[in-house]
Amino acid sequence: MPDRVRAFSLGLADSVMVLAAMLGALIAPRLARLIGGPTLFVVTGLIVIAVGISRSRSRVEVLSVQQEGPPAGESPFTLGKGESKNESVGEPN
Repeated sequence: MPDRVRAFSLGLADSVMVLAAMLGALIAPRLARLIGGPTLFVVTGLIVIAVGISRSRSRVEVLSVQQEGPPAGESPFTLGKGESKNESVGEPN
């Protein structure tokens, strides 16, 4: 993958994380005043647990598909159709 593509994706991910932190800093005090600090803490914990369970289930499904391996007679180390050695090691085109 070209360096410019990796740089763009990392920059975009960083921007999204900063935006989420800014929104959290704006919303959290208002929610704490509205429903109370302890209630907000418990609700946030429940949301984190629910997301964690959801993500772990999806990861188990992905891992079970990946463990099936390549079709019979194919090596897992061969390049796919249309790939060259340069693309597989991440050298720029």
